Amino acid sequence: MNIFSMFTTITRATGTRHVGKITLIILLSVLSSVLIIISPVLISRTTGYLMSDATEGLRIIFTLGAVYVFAISAQKIIAFWATYLQSELRVECIASISEFFLRKLYNSGSQKDNAGGVSQQLSQATNDIYIIIRELTFGLLPPLIQLFIALWTILSSDDYIVACMFLMFAVSFVLTNYIYTNKIVAARQALMDSSRRTYTLLSDSVRNIPVVRVFNGFSLFMKRFNSQLTEDARTQSAFWKVSFHSQIISALLQIIFFGSAFFYTLYGASTGQVTIEHFILVSSYILILSAPLENLGQSYINFRQSAHAFSVFSGELLEQPVLREGNICRPQNGEINLDQVSFCYPEATSSTLHDINLHFRSGEFITITGKSGSGKSTLLKILARQLPLTTGKYSLGGCDIHTLPEQDFYENIAYVSQEEYVFMDSVAYNLQIANPDATREEMISALDKSGLRIGHLQGEALLDLDLANEGTNISGGQRQRLSLARLFLRNPAVILLDEITSSLDLISETHAINAILAAFPAATIISISHRISTFNYSDRIVVMNDGRVSDTGPLNELLQRNDFIAQLHRSADATAAEGMSQAK
Repeated sequence: MNIFSMFTTITRATGTRHVGKITLIILLSVLSSVLIIISPVLISRTTGYLMSDATEGLRIIFTLGAVYVFAISAQKIIAFWATYLQSELRVECIASISEFFLRKLYNSGSQKDNAGGVSQQLSQATNDIYIIIRELTFGLLPPLIQLFIALWTILSSDDYIVACMFLMFAVSFVLTNYIYTNKIVAARQALMDSSRRTYTLLSDSVRNIPVVRVFNGFSLFMKRFNSQLTEDARTQSAFWKVSFHSQIISALLQIIFFGSAFFYTLYGASTGQVTIEHFILVSSYILILSAPLENLGQSYINFRQSAHAFSVFSGELLEQPVLREGNICRPQNGEINLDQVSFCYPEATSSTLHDINLHFRSGEFITITGKSGSGKSTLLKILARQLPLTTGKYSLGGCDIHTLPEQDFYENIAYVSQEEYVFMDSVAYNLQIANPDATREEMISALDKSGLRIGHLQGEALLDLDLANEGTNISGGQRQRLSLARLFLRNPAVILLDEITSSLDLISETHAINAILAAFPAATIISISHRISTFNYSDRIVVMNDGRVSDTGPLNELLQRNDFIAQLHRSADATAAEGMSQAK
């Protein structure tokens, strides 16, 4: 990727408002470099006048000295200003890049890695983008400008041999870095990938440590983690080994060419072939140019090393396609039609859903049931647009979902899954995710409808309660009620419920369903459940088997002809009879 492409991508990731600041930092760093590189000229000229017998030399000596002092002082102030702006830019870029990254993740709708791996990827990407910005502002132009001025100054003194030595060092140094870059980049990429896997594994380990304690499996648990740490150590060793080799060769080149230039000029000064003034100039440039030229070679490596950040930012933002006004459809109600819908997970050998044809009338209460693995949750995720159709058509309120903007779709659909997503924040924040404009009174009402109580807390006090990571300081049933409370802050035409009462007792389940029916009398409600108690609310029941709709109808009809429903009913009766017996 060339510099222009990098700059364009950075602009997309960080926003155009940062371009002016980046440009100013580049100008300041260039000015600082010019002030540094002219200081040897000032010193050497001052030395020349000190050694001459010119009567006007004293005035010129003090003038040159004043310019030298001003240049050194101004360079420090300008360099500090550029560093400050760069630090300020870094903070701003972290915010912009994080928003870009999270929005891309938000629009993609899915992720393969866990939270630890994703967080590490964002951290690496943010750091790499900053490295590239730093190299653009400090590592690229300043060394080139300093080298050009130094060569031009030495050539102006007719010392072509030293100028050639300087140029040969620069060319050989960059060439060496170019040769080693691929090895260093590959080693660094392996190191970063290993580091990300470590963070992923660490996140997974922390999340699942309760089950390790229950089964007393700490030794196996640590064996897996230590194995990854060993891989980390190996990749780090490989990276530093190839970097060390690169540094050794760079140091040898510096000894050969800069050493030759120094001793050649020293010999000339000692034999009177060159002036002391010229010797000081060359010696100063050798000292000053060593670091910038190393930075120039290192900048190229940094560009290549950080290129993997652009795998996050170089693609499109994955924004939803913009529909023209004439192609936009607005749902009229909560009616849903599925026509020949099939779905196959990526890399799966067979489809999970096959030729689903279903019609949900607006205002119906539908229960989807079936054995585990029959495709119920997959079907609900397709209805919630969490998974894309493989084949078939899906319409909501008379609108094909491809003509329905995603924002409009989610205004009409409320999806409450069996996975309780809980933010490590207050209860109020967890509710505001469903409706950022909700008042505290509306949130309290939603909590009441869901039946959420946490200890003695309710109302205002409950809203201010801070929840732990993944809501581990409340029970599974309380997390499900929190998910339900979010629902009561929406006004959807369709409500999708994925076994949301699985952690609730029968009384709490009855309260929750009655509250939903009372709050959304006109909504189409589609619920996954295995409970006969839920079936009693249903206008129709859809039975699934092996990814297909095997039966559908009201409960009283299915009890007569469907073995699965009849078996669930008998199991519910037996459970109820056992409960009554124990009560007696």
